[in-house]
Amino acid sequence: MKLTSIAKSSIVATLAAVALAWTSLADNATASTDFTVMNVAVAVNVRCSVTAGSVNFASTYVSGQVANLDAEGIIIVSCDAGRKVNIKLNQGLNPAPGSTDNSPLRRMANGPNLLTYNLYEDVARTVVWDNRKNSVRSTRVYPFTAIIYGRIPGSQMVTPGYYSDTVVGTVNY
Repeated sequence: MKLTSIAKSSIVATLAAVALAWTSLADNATASTDFTVMNVAVAVNVRCSVTAGSVNFASTYVSGQVANLDAEGIIIVSCDAGRKVNIKLNQGLNPAPGSTDNSPLRRMANGPNLLTYNLYEDVARTVVWDNRKNSVRSTRVYPFTAIIYGRIPGSQMVTPGYYSDTVVGTVNY
């Protein structure tokens, strides 16, 4: 079959139109870009561990003895690097009348019998370890060992027996 020049022109024009339409569709089908913002967050918790050793007055207190009886205990705090901590001690289970968080008057008990003692921040036993905000503070080096200095004042007349108390230590970080 022979195509005339009019037919050839029609086919060329039709192919040109198809090509133009295809190009137009291709331009409209190109990828467009859009964006959104995504927030990323994490809460990082501070980790601390606390270990306490007992303040054990290993020597026997003799009722009425004149000399004070001293003992020591420890609290070991280990936290993530760079954290400062405050260590507070409450009044214990048997506080004396007038005892407060700011000025604890601690007593050990043996049934109804009571024996006065206290816990201190310093070796001279002049600064009572209390439950206030500004109690013992650590450095930022861990583990940190705080020494608890205990004292049973002399000249107490008490019934013989085993005396004890429970003091809660709080570590704020």
